Amino acid sequence: FLKFYGLDVSGNILRALVSKKIPVVCGIAEQLPFKNESMDVVTLFAAMHHFYDHRPILNEVRRILKLNGIIYMDHDINKYFFKKFSFLINIYRYLFRKRRVLKNENLEKIYNMSEFHSEGIDSVAIKEYLVKLGFRIVSSNYHWYGLSRPTNLIFSDRNFCKETAPLFECIAQKAKEP
Repeated sequence: FLKFYGLDVSGNILRALVSKKIPVVCGIAEQLPFKNESMDVVTLFAAMHHFYDHRPILNEVRRILKLNGIIYMDHDINKYFFKKFSFLINIYRYLFRKRRVLKNENLEKIYNMSEFHSEGIDSVAIKEYLVKLGFRIVSSNYHWYGLSRPTNLIFSDRNFCKETAPLFECIAQKAKEP
């Protein structure tokens, strides 16, 4: 018997999930509204760049996961990728924001309030902190799905090593108390 929840601080996001019959919980990741050791799996998909500090979120995940529970994360943009390609990324961001975000004052405010790590997530620090919390890294993968044909040519697998890939995926298992 599987039971899962969608959690977000945004009522608009949650309303979209309700229409798909997914149980939803409104809350913040730094104070998850779940009992200790009540979850088997927690996923964080494209979320870490919205958090000022990853440690309180990972502490909460550890608190609610059962022993041997799994955390799955997939994040962009990786800090080391940003360092290598910051010039091109900043051009893309300027064009994207000019075309979409800057045309709407509310979108600009929301964007500025929710993007804490515009220079990337430190994937190495996240893995180190998970280990410090008593997690065992099951797999850690750096990857690229591509945006378009030109970006695929520029940022393809052959153009970066593991830490300089744009996306970071990690699966870790709660193995013991820290």
